[in-house]
Amino acid sequence: MPCSLHAISCTLASAVTVLTTSVLAQSEPILRVWSAKLGGNGHAYESFELSSPHTFAQAQLFATRRGGRLVLPNSPSEESFVLTLLADSVMTSSWIDGWRDPDWAPGLLDAKSVPADWIRASGVDHTLDIVLIGDSNIMFRTTGWDHGLQHALASHNMLCAAIGPTPFNHDGGSVGWRWSKFIGVDGAWPLLFGNGATSTLNAPAELAQHHDFPNGFPNTGAGYAWLSNGSAEVFGGFGIGATHPFVTEHAALQFRVRYGYFPSGGSFCPTAWRNYSSERVTGDRVLCDAHTSGVGEASLQVSGALGEGNGFRFALDDGAGINAPVFFSWASVERTDVTHGWSASVLNWHSGGSTRDIANDIDGFGDATSADWVALLRARQSRRGQSPRVLFVLSTGMNDGSLTASEHETELQRMLTRLDQIWIEGGGNSNETAYLIKTSHDSQMEGSTLAFKNFRERARVIASERSDTASVDLGKVTMRPLYFPQDNGGSAHLSTLGYENLSTYIIDAAFGAMGGACDWQWGEGGVPTEMPWGAGYEDLCITTCAVMHLSTKGGSTWTAEPPSSQRRSVIVEYSSDCDADGVIDRIAVDIGLVVDLNGDAIPDRCQCLADLNRDATVDSADLVMLLGDWDLDTAADFDGSNRVDAADLVYLIDRWGACAPRGGG
Repeated sequence: MPCSLHAISCTLASAVTVLTTSVLAQSEPILRVWSAKLGGNGHAYESFELSSPHTFAQAQLFATRRGGRLVLPNSPSEESFVLTLLADSVMTSSWIDGWRDPDWAPGLLDAKSVPADWIRASGVDHTLDIVLIGDSNIMFRTTGWDHGLQHALASHNMLCAAIGPTPFNHDGGSVGWRWSKFIGVDGAWPLLFGNGATSTLNAPAELAQHHDFPNGFPNTGAGYAWLSNGSAEVFGGFGIGATHPFVTEHAALQFRVRYGYFPSGGSFCPTAWRNYSSERVTGDRVLCDAHTSGVGEASLQVSGALGEGNGFRFALDDGAGINAPVFFSWASVERTDVTHGWSASVLNWHSGGSTRDIANDIDGFGDATSADWVALLRARQSRRGQSPRVLFVLSTGMNDGSLTASEHETELQRMLTRLDQIWIEGGGNSNETAYLIKTSHDSQMEGSTLAFKNFRERARVIASERSDTASVDLGKVTMRPLYFPQDNGGSAHLSTLGYENLSTYIIDAAFGAMGGACDWQWGEGGVPTEMPWGAGYEDLCITTCAVMHLSTKGGSTWTAEPPSSQRRSVIVEYSSDCDADGVIDRIAVDIGLVVDLNGDAIPDRCQCLADLNRDATVDSADLVMLLGDWDLDTAADFDGSNRVDAADLVYLIDRWGACAPRGGG
């Protein structure tokens, strides 16, 4: 007796439902639906213990021929569902839809050698300064320890060598100089210090020019810290979190700060404070008084062991306060015990800024300020005996809704031209800089919009025209709700997990021999939030395929295995509805809603099985092919009897004429 569609929909909306007969043997497949009512995706999953071992490619083909694909858990809850299916099927592992192939087309990172080579080399024999420019989805910040690019580099055992230079104001959204931090555009010092009324004078022009970023650094309207009168107790500082790799007894750290000296100057005391305690290391009090005005540098060396368990901060107050007048511009921290690694800093962070706004910011970088900044970066690498290497990462596109693709390209070109100019006029040369254009993910998750596709295409064009530039196409990353603070994807801002994953995609791509060629490719979406890969995952540029294992403790592990590996166990995931009847095809076949004579789990009406030569017509040519295959097991065996016979001949004749499969299948 046929079922109504209403009855079918009720069945599918129920709890996770076993849709086959009971398992009689290990080889008997189990088919289940991950119910949307229980937070699932409504897809069907089927376990198979195959009669013979299959390679990854063979398992992929098996899944495809059944109208599905190899399973790929995209969330912890889906992982749990799949593990339950494995256990109930008396299976301990399954191929999953992930692979890495050196011959695969580049994925995220364009096949340009300079940026990728520099990232890889910084972990072996060079120091690389990564300088970020962009909006609030820039993925990393300058102080403390975060979950963006720094996290991704550390996951590859890349050594963090330095942080900064960073200005004495907001530094990319981090926990940095909490004293907020400067004379603002209205000339007011934060009232927290109790002397806002007297700190209304502008800093001396001959000093202010060393941090002249009038359009915002970042987007704040000012770019230096200045106390014109009185004294202040300052409890903030350059924060180093407890989990930062600098917090170790092996790290010898040098803090540096740029300050102004001038007639009747004040004083400050470089101090490293252990967080949540009065324990500290202090340097000598620095007197800013001099006969003429200028910019100097003060430093303090400490051991990273100071922050063991708590972290620490570099401040300018030893507890006795700072005394006006005092002027500050840049600060940084670096390890003195290493000769290679990577460094991170933010040159511009423009919240809500379009590519045009950011380009305007870079144009507003004053000559004296930019020369000072270039000198700081070049000096730091020179101290390590290295020629400078600076990789500018341009995060663009998120706020470009008002720009056309052509305008987007123009602003990117303007930014690159100005950055080239800044570096060369500051004393550097063009061999010391490279660029990575990271066109942002779309602001929504419904799929890549035409505008963002055009933005990414323009970035690739720019990269193709410059030997020192590569582009990152985040449109190739399937965005998931967990990448955003809200599970429904209602916010365009990334979550911690989002920062980690997108940054890791970029760095993984850089470690591929041809840009993204050795990055992992995934059949559908991402992978579970934490993948405990076994041996083989970190081997670079080796063809590997992914296997999911059911651990003895009920959890899961994954391994990367060579394509020659063979497994009998496979889980196939089904989501196709080729005839658009509102029921997943595999389920429709199972409950008898559609005809599937050949048993391939695909509705026959979606296939035109009798059209053997695929010319959209069942005619004499197909009849000749069927008769030529008589008694053989070929595609002309429409009913799955393992031989071409009279039943198949009747099937073909009944379908004589034009053939138009439903759903375009």
